[in-house]
Amino acid sequence: MDEYDEKATLAVPIVYQGEVLGMLDVGESRWNRRYTEDEVRLLTAIANQAASAIHNARTFEESRQRATELVTLLEVSETLSSSNDVDEMLAVLCEKLRIALGVFSAEAYVYDKAAGTILMVASSDLEPIDLGDWDGSYLVSDVPMIARAIGDMQTVAAQVDDPDLPEVSRQDMLRWGERSSLSVPMIHGGGVVGLVYLSETRERHVFGARDTRLATAIAAQGAVAVENARAYSLIARQAITDGLTGLYNHGHLQERLEQEVARAKRHGTNLSVIMLDIDDFKQFNDTYGHPQGDKLLKEIAQVLLTSTRLNVDLVARYGGEEFCILLPNTPPQIALGDEPTDDNVRTGQSAAIVAERIRATVAADRFEGYPSRREAAVTVSIGIASLPASADTGDDLVANADKALYLAKREGKNQVRPYGA
Repeated sequence: MDEYDEKATLAVPIVYQGEVLGMLDVGESRWNRRYTEDEVRLLTAIANQAASAIHNARTFEESRQRATELVTLLEVSETLSSSNDVDEMLAVLCEKLRIALGVFSAEAYVYDKAAGTILMVASSDLEPIDLGDWDGSYLVSDVPMIARAIGDMQTVAAQVDDPDLPEVSRQDMLRWGERSSLSVPMIHGGGVVGLVYLSETRERHVFGARDTRLATAIAAQGAVAVENARAYSLIARQAITDGLTGLYNHGHLQERLEQEVARAKRHGTNLSVIMLDIDDFKQFNDTYGHPQGDKLLKEIAQVLLTSTRLNVDLVARYGGEEFCILLPNTPPQIALGDEPTDDNVRTGQSAAIVAERIRATVAADRFEGYPSRREAAVTVSIGIASLPASADTGDDLVANADKALYLAKREGKNQVRPYGA
């Protein structure tokens, strides 16, 4: 009272149903006085009115916040149920959560348990962020607060000025200018499938119970969406994949062949087809058994994959021991006078170069004949056809490449034959 030059003071608690919500304080600095019982009753009545007003305001604000949460959850749910694109779904999740909580940034990561890493697949930021040379991934063990969120499957809040914050986490927050963060694991089926990471760079933001509640609810929806999308992707992949070799199956080959023929004609480019058959495969099976024959098919499939262009060429199991490869924008032969070099062999400049690379690789290798004994020599015969040089339709491409393949068989096997040569 001396500090504030008060002569008299009257303090009345603001109480609602036994809970203290605040205090009314009346002070007199001009003269000494004593407050009367009437004045106490008046101030108490005012405090009671204030208590009701504060309670009603808080109830209204809680209802408003709850309504906002429900709307946000509904919007996220509608988006997640209408798409199978994980990146798109998580981008919406981040945006809705960032806006609902009023933070600077929201990021979504998928978790690779085997590798012990998380990879950012979506984010929503109030302003553009320069990621520099960062590739969007973390080794979980390098960031203790994220490791704790994933390991304990619990939400973890962090403040950069917290003296108990691990130094490596502090340095990471300082790197991005973060003052507060919230790490929320996405949990499904008793395990972590990803992480939602919220951060604030503008001011110290204390993430409260509401923040945690909403972030956890949305993260749970994100986890279901991630798992559903993964399951859908797996089913879709299985529908177009050969179960033994992991290559595309005959049905998907026909679908892609039609698309590539149309594209080649539209752009006036080459489309080559390689048909390949394992020489004397029946004899291999008779000698070593069908399980070893299956292993051989798998190993040949890997040779084909490593000898072709990722995400450009298509490698499929055509049937039995026969394989087919689509080579978009690839001529059957290199140009006249353009001798093969290490570089154009490596880049697959022509179908003939790709085919010869495959043939030579298989012939030089040794495959598992008797179990655990790589002693079997195997060769392949290959036929090539190309649009527009030797065919005009997809069916003709495959048929003519198949004719060239059987010409290679008749002429001694272990060789490459272009159609019409």
